[in-house]
Amino acid sequence: MRALDSAGSAGPRRLLVEKHHVIRFAAGREVPVLEHPDGRRFVHVIEGGEGKAPLDLPDGWEIESVKLAENWVVYLPTPTTVFFLSNGDSYQGPLL
Repeated sequence: MRALDSAGSAGPRRLLVEKHHVIRFAAGREVPVLEHPDGRRFVHVIEGGEGKAPLDLPDGWEIESVKLAENWVVYLPTPTTVFFLSNGDSYQGPLL
């Protein structure tokens, strides 16, 4: 695992993680997807928890909620880029 600072001291924390990870999301679910300013997209994996702080995204970053019409299987790349946001949520990818 290698830590990288991607958006200043108050911005999302970026880690590169060597892992092999497949995630299955069930049809009908809404899945948050983070879009980085460079166009890469990352899927929501870790919830920041109860009482988490409001989300403060840097300029150019966006989150959309995707409603799944069918099951979705995500194969994360190796290494995986992991973003930990200010509210404790984690997004991983980029999506292939």
